[in-house]
Amino acid sequence: MNKIELIAFLKEKIAQTLDCDPASIAADENVHDLGLTSLNAVIISGDVEDKFDVEVNPTVMFENHTIAKIAEEIINNG
Repeated sequence: MNKIELIAFLKEKIAQTLDCDPASIAADENVHDLGLTSLNAVIISGDVEDKFDVEVNPTVMFENHTIAKIAEEIINNG
């Protein structure tokens, strides 16, 4: 897993959740501003765990406000 691959996966999952185009989501965009809820964060964290075989605490989705920072945190601590 590399950061670019993880960012693309996160953008895809967030876009599916929010019913929008992944291309419309910037890696430095605040996930709170996008409308991501805590339930969405738990589900997406599970998707990341399943896809990349890493353990992800769902709080990482809200402690790190951008997709790029979320990916960095998962790579560094996952």
